[in-house]
Amino acid sequence: MNRNKWFSVNYIALTSVLTLVAVTMLRIFAPAQFPPLLFLVPLFFLLVHIMFVLIRRRCERKHKDRSFIFMAYRVCRMLLSAVFILVYCVAVREYLLPFAITFAVFYLVLMAYETVHFMKGEKKS
Repeated sequence: MNRNKWFSVNYIALTSVLTLVAVTMLRIFAPAQFPPLLFLVPLFFLLVHIMFVLIRRRCERKHKDRSFIFMAYRVCRMLLSAVFILVYCVAVREYLLPFAITFAVFYLVLMAYETVHFMKGEKKS
């Protein structure tokens, strides 16, 4: 399995584990505060990952500098995340804190994983 496919498989597995941990923790420690639309968080990050794969495929042909692609992805991800949280806050208006904390944990863990993956790729190059 090549490096990019391995990254995607691990990303999906990590997202699944984070989802199970988040649901379990919220059900145990805050059952009255369980957001009904919590499934949108892992779905959002999986869609953003697909966006990253598409951006990387398109830009690798044009730009040899992989850091440009990575930073463009980071900016897109940050903007989409802000819009996603704002839309949730305006549309749902309930269980905002558990939803935002869960989203932040997903964001930070997956960002750390992507950064480690990128840095390993840069060391090999």
